[in-house]
Amino acid sequence: MTPLEVLVTSMAYLMGGDGDISAEERAKLLGVIQKHVNMKEMQPAHLKTLVTSAFAYAEVINLDIFLAEVTPEMSPGQRLSIYANLYDVSLADGVLLSGENNMLERFQGMFELDSNQVTAIKEVLRLKNDTTMFTNLGHPANDPRYKFRVHYQRE
Repeated sequence: MTPLEVLVTSMAYLMGGDGDISAEERAKLLGVIQKHVNMKEMQPAHLKTLVTSAFAYAEVINLDIFLAEVTPEMSPGQRLSIYANLYDVSLADGVLLSGENNMLERFQGMFELDSNQVTAIKEVLRLKNDTTMFTNLGHPANDPRYKFRVHYQRE
């Protein structure tokens, strides 16, 4: 599998994990890979094949087998990017379901991601995806004393 196929297949596992793929999740997936068509790195037909193949694979191959096969082939940066994209997709419909959280934990464990890095990714993406601050004046982020801090310790 190419690194891009691993990314898309990872997203297919997460999106299909709860049995319901929301329109928001589909939009996130297309947002991640459509740019490769726009930059002429792939043809639209290849994008469709890539997505179809990823979901078909995720339906028949156990996640743990997939992770065991692809993890050694992925760079540390690719692993972090996949995790960040997965967490972003999990927040797309506004609800992080327990099945999605369980799957994220499995990716984190198999990818051997540092918990401080994962916490930083989550903090940034929660802020990015929490649009309730625009509709709820009582939201904590609307307090004039609100300060965003990413808690990350570098080794």
